[in-house]
Amino acid sequence: MDLKSTLITLIIGSTGGFMASRMGFPAPFLTGPATIVTISCLIGLKCSIDTVFRNFSFIIIGISIGSSATPQLTQALASWPYTMIGMIVNVFVIIIIGKYLFQRVYKLNSNTAVLASCPGLLSFVLGLSEDTKSETVRISVIQSVRVLTLILAVPTCITFLTDFQAQTLSENLEQIGWLHLLWLFVASVLLGRILLEIRCPAAFLFAGMVVSISGHTLDLTPGNVPSFLETFAFIILGSLVGSRFTGVRVSLFKTAFIQGATFTAIALIVSSTFAYVISILSDFPFLDLLIAFAPGGLESMAAIGSLVKADTTFVAFHHLARLLFLTALIPLLLTQKDN
Repeated sequence: MDLKSTLITLIIGSTGGFMASRMGFPAPFLTGPATIVTISCLIGLKCSIDTVFRNFSFIIIGISIGSSATPQLTQALASWPYTMIGMIVNVFVIIIIGKYLFQRVYKLNSNTAVLASCPGLLSFVLGLSEDTKSETVRISVIQSVRVLTLILAVPTCITFLTDFQAQTLSENLEQIGWLHLLWLFVASVLLGRILLEIRCPAAFLFAGMVVSISGHTLDLTPGNVPSFLETFAFIILGSLVGSRFTGVRVSLFKTAFIQGATFTAIALIVSSTFAYVISILSDFPFLDLLIAFAPGGLESMAAIGSLVKADTTFVAFHHLARLLFLTALIPLLLTQKDN
């Protein structure tokens, strides 16, 4: 365990979070750490988050997401296939546009363009990039820029496009009992280990969600995660995103940042359009659809959904479906030949 580097990174991230909170930034304890840790990495500091802290953050966020589940969840699931179809079409459009952008405008080879356009599954994408002799470092930076940009952009879009103010965490109306929270945490760790063995994406986040949804749907573990634990989990997550830029050359970062930010802006416009159209054609709130369709990291978007009190179960299920769809789609796209 690299405890020293982790503690330094968390101190930097916490400082960024409290600064962002004082300055009124959207989702400050997520955006602040992500921003200041990224800057720290680019000026030469070695930042990292140990796996134990990362998994702790994922579990707490997963439990928080699951705490919004109710006994009526099964009925709600019946109305989600339509939005799932919208999400899948949205992802496909984003990849097609992204591939064209990276291949035709930025002159990357076909496989690199596909992998750089994949809105999710960073570890899976980097593994494929090694197998296909693609530009792994460039893909890593572009994908990290996508995650970072969306962490900063989605709360800002929410602030401007809706009447929700995302500067602070809402106070929980009912806090979960410590014994119940301990039970959920231990069960999440055990399930997370099993899911990790079968290579499930975001294993510990998914475990926390499943255990918490089960407990809350059956009314066995009522209440929400204490706000200070949520805040700490968000600081860890934001710091983790920023730490991905450790060791990246500034010259490469500048080039990849422009490429990644351009792609992310287009992807966010596409996702916002799909979310807006479906919100008009259905009874689903635009806020929930925007976060569910945004091509960000599962952990980051789920955390933002929790911060703004969206239907976090709805958001998380759509992002999980996106990852499963990408797992099947991306290898197929890599077999296609250039025209």
